[in-house]
Amino acid sequence: MYDFWLYRWLAERFAGMFASRLVESEHIEPDESDWSWESDLEETITEMHRDAVSPFFTVLTKLFDRGFGPQQIGIIENLVAKLRPAEARQLDFHPARKGKSVTLQILLVRSGIEEISVGVRSSPAMIQAIETLLDQHSDREDAGV
Repeated sequence: MYDFWLYRWLAERFAGMFASRLVESEHIEPDESDWSWESDLEETITEMHRDAVSPFFTVLTKLFDRGFGPQQIGIIENLVAKLRPAEARQLDFHPARKGKSVTLQILLVRSGIEEISVGVRSSPAMIQAIETLLDQHSDREDAGV
């Protein structure tokens, strides 16, 4: 039997530590040990089934002109498949929206056997757009779509 609260507590502890990070050529790791190194960013966090992570980020690619597409989705899928319970990883991308570079920091935490906590930090406008996507995604799940 699994203790959900223990996993959640461990996930929160590991999320703050970022003890290990994925190093790929397609993203840049932040210099700090947490994801608050850019003070003008806002964040949103949600929990979803691990099978919903890839479709969510596939929809998210539509918000960007370039720099966040199938290759970056592949990095995220690979990372989600390898996450162990209570393990946290951060990815840092710089895609373009309307011709301007945007900081997109993604935190993935394996918060349960099949659950992934997904955190995203970006500009306030991007976070608002992402939260709209999350709301639409939630509405579709509630409707059984």
